[in-house]
Amino acid sequence: MRARRLARRLTRIYDEELRGLGIGSAQLNLLVTIGAAGPLRASTISDYLDIDKSTLSRTLARLETEGLIASEDHTLRLTVTGERLLGHARPAWQRAQLRASREIGNRLVAALSDTER
Repeated sequence: MRARRLARRLTRIYDEELRGLGIGSAQLNLLVTIGAAGPLRASTISDYLDIDKSTLSRTLARLETEGLIASEDHTLRLTVTGERLLGHARPAWQRAQLRASREIGNRLVAALSDTER
């Protein structure tokens, strides 16, 4: 129960900082993954991030509708708009990191950052 509560609190911090960009932490996570790994299949993303396929499908559909990703031959890639959004998201993400450190504690944030898959 404590872990779930902590997860919700962290999500709230990141979502609040990203709100001005029109995306949440879940969407940003997908954009970063697609941007870092290049064109990917949805199934690869689902396996890598351990996301339920139906949740992933809904989130990817939203990103595609907003013009942030494009799908060709069942592979997903960032659009120019998606790449631009990632650049604008960096300061918001850094603010969220600082807030999380302040509100939750530096040691806990460091421990969460070093967790291996």
